[in-house]
Amino acid sequence: MTITLTALQKQRRDTASNWTSNNTVLLAGEWGIESDTKKFKIGDGSTAWQSLDYVPIPDANRSLPGNLTVEGDFTVNGTTTTIDTTTLSVEDKNIELGKVSTPSDTTASGGGITLKGATDKTINWLNTTDSWTSSEHFSVSGQKEFRYLDSDSSHHVGFKAPSTVTSNVVWTLPASDASVNGYVLASDASGNLSWVDPGSSTNPAFTGNLTLQNDGNIRGFATLQATYTGSTKSLAITVAAKTAAHRYNGTGSSNGYKVDGYEAPFITLTPGRTYRLDQSDSSNSGHPIAFYLEANKTTEYTTGITFYADGSKANSSAYNSSFNSASSRYVEIEVTDTTPLILHYMCINHANMGNSINNNSNVVNFNDLLNKPTVPTNNNQLTNGAGFIDGSALNATNLSSGTVPDGRFPATLPAISGANLTNLDADDLASGTIPDARFPATLPAVSGANLTNLPSTGSGTTGGGTDELFLETDQTMTTSYTLTANKNAMSISPVINSGVTLTVPSGAILVIL
Repeated sequence: MTITLTALQKQRRDTASNWTSNNTVLLAGEWGIESDTKKFKIGDGSTAWQSLDYVPIPDANRSLPGNLTVEGDFTVNGTTTTIDTTTLSVEDKNIELGKVSTPSDTTASGGGITLKGATDKTINWLNTTDSWTSSEHFSVSGQKEFRYLDSDSSHHVGFKAPSTVTSNVVWTLPASDASVNGYVLASDASGNLSWVDPGSSTNPAFTGNLTLQNDGNIRGFATLQATYTGSTKSLAITVAAKTAAHRYNGTGSSNGYKVDGYEAPFITLTPGRTYRLDQSDSSNSGHPIAFYLEANKTTEYTTGITFYADGSKANSSAYNSSFNSASSRYVEIEVTDTTPLILHYMCINHANMGNSINNNSNVVNFNDLLNKPTVPTNNNQLTNGAGFIDGSALNATNLSSGTVPDGRFPATLPAISGANLTNLDADDLASGTIPDARFPATLPAVSGANLTNLPSTGSGTTGGGTDELFLETDQTMTTSYTLTANKNAMSISPVINSGVTLTVPSGAILVIL
């Protein structure tokens, strides 16, 4: 038995504003229709109107108002898919383009991304060039790099911009590779790069400093050329604690000079130029520079040297006195053909802070840097000033050591006083006669066993041959004499001169024959 019931279903209707203001809670499955917009919502028995979503209804152009969530896969068939939205968010990390049934390099060619603008901005793959092409520039920000990976992508080489760029720089590469091995890229100062021979005269000219890193060497050059004239060259001087790189580390002051940031370098200067050692940096306080002929500062060199303190000229002493109070302070040296070959820049007040200076002058430095010595033409000649001197003109007062050879003494020594000759050793007497005055008043008691060849006169008996028969005496007594006490004496007919006295002491006996 079939029963047909006819029913009328009537849904709740109201304007959109009333639904919003009333914020009604619809029963589960109950419809609520906005009479003025034709949109509707379906209740769940607990959610108020404003929190319910509208039920999407396709319009004539298949537009869905509100949000559309597709829980499964979404496939769009057709020729063109247009997404008209402000922001497109894709969760997937990989977007595949050119996905056809049988993809190949040919089907991929021309694929990429196009950004619409006044002109299209494109990134495309071209099979003919086997590369990606871009219609626009690439800008890498924040000093990020362009990296080129090795074969296994474990390492790379890269390029990045310096930390600060004051103006835009663009280099235009040459149209072809260098034609000769070893050529280098050089700029024409306008951004155009070209290949040049590093050994040719077409090398780019350097106007600044060329610094070799890690104590490098310059090899293979034919000449080193420096201009004779030029403007004043300024060298910035600072002071810092010495390191192992300082020539005199561990000697003298613990501080040392730096020249243009380099620790106490050996400096070569060119005649015809003036060099300024600028000591305005505050680290120089107490360390004024001067020039010396020796590293130990024995002789100051002052020719062509000018000291400036706050613009006022001074000598080294005045420079030292006003040094700490001056804000501008520097020393200038004018290098000429007569400047000594070697000088030393050192602190006036402290030892071994600087290093040597080599001046390419005409001075040949033998023994007198100040007097421009002349190259000798004879090996026996020494230079001194513009002329020659030989060894005979040397002054013995300058001999402070060594031994004078016998050949340097004259054949006959001059008569001089021996008053200052003391502590002479008789062992060194190999010849000559000792004068009587050098004997003491009383001779020491010694044995006469070794006295040979004594003269016979007045010393003993004489006679013919070996006979000893006669004792011969003088006949006249001319000098007073006193016999020795307790001794006996005899004389033969002596004649005693007037005024001469013979004294016979008590206990002595005198016999006259």
